[in-house]
Amino acid sequence: MDFNEVFIEGRLTEDAKTEMMPNGVLYVTFTLACNEDKRVDGTWQKRVQYVPVAVYGNYAQSLLPALRKSQRAIVLGKIECNAGKFIINAMKIRITEGGRSERVDDG
Repeated sequence: MDFNEVFIEGRLTEDAKTEMMPNGVLYVTFTLACNEDKRVDGTWQKRVQYVPVAVYGNYAQSLLPALRKSQRAIVLGKIECNAGKFIINAMKIRITEGGRSERVDDG
């Protein structure tokens, strides 16, 4: 059996956007900027990965007010590939800031 689960933390690059699927299901998209330090030729360098995330249905609507630019978030989800582009399908999201966290999930 294969395993597809992603755990990623970063900051939103902009406010989340609401969109509608052709079947009428609401979804929210945003991008997380994830910083990492990497040693290159003996020198530490900062590198930023930009990771697209999508949240679907009622869960998406409940998250929207918390998903603002620069907000730190931890996302647990699955990698999906649509039209050759990868995106994280978020199952749970935790909004964090200043050492405290607020759990925002569906259960």
